[in-house]
Amino acid sequence: MGIVAFHWENKQLTLLHNRDNFDYWRIKAADWDKKEEILSGWIEQLGGTWCGISKSGRVAFLVDSDSFSNGLNRCLNSAKLPAEFLATSWSPAEFASMVAKRDSFNTGLAYNLIVADITSNTMSYISKPLAKKKNVHTENVGFGVHILSLAGLDAKSPKDLRLRHHFMEMLIGDYKNKPLKEIATRLMYDPNEAVKGDKLSAIFVDSMIQINRGEKRRYRTTCTTALTVNPDKEVKFFEGYLMISGQWKEHDFTFQLD
Repeated sequence: MGIVAFHWENKQLTLLHNRDNFDYWRIKAADWDKKEEILSGWIEQLGGTWCGISKSGRVAFLVDSDSFSNGLNRCLNSAKLPAEFLATSWSPAEFASMVAKRDSFNTGLAYNLIVADITSNTMSYISKPLAKKKNVHTENVGFGVHILSLAGLDAKSPKDLRLRHHFMEMLIGDYKNKPLKEIATRLMYDPNEAVKGDKLSAIFVDSMIQINRGEKRRYRTTCTTALTVNPDKEVKFFEGYLMISGQWKEHDFTFQLD
């Protein structure tokens, strides 16, 4: 799962994204693809990504319930969708329409996905809220402040509203002159529960969850991504991520869109 706060403007994007997984899932830190055109993290089990950006200005980010599903494979999973969008030339609306028609692919999946093209100022929301139903909802996303979670786009859950409140406070301040690491640390490393007693309601999750036959596994935020795209096409990308060793590492990138 996870949660995303983003501010979408004319040729601009500010994004903060937390990705939650069971800590035995292997994720690769964000890096360039072989052609050095797409920057994204990578989920080894699924062969896909939860967040990425291309030098051509294509952006995709995802929240899903794949880590709670049984029988997922590298061919049919939500993480394939952001990776596919980033590598193609479909417009966001065209891609959303195409995904909505894929009944066989969507079987058993539950996800909320944003795909965008910064250069054309277009963004689409693709939502499949129920794994057992094939219905996929799509809509264009207008400029403004938005929150994306498994509850949907701009949902009213306490966790979503808490992040929106703090994100709006950040936008009002002088955030553009602050390092992305500072912004991400302040907003996305927040361990406080939005609902008392519910550890999954924290922005930065760390919880023991019961899975098969009473076994409990640690489920937590394994990656934080902060991304800005400016009108001059400068992109700044910060990532904090959990290594298999349990060590938390951080790195960043700066580059220009084509």
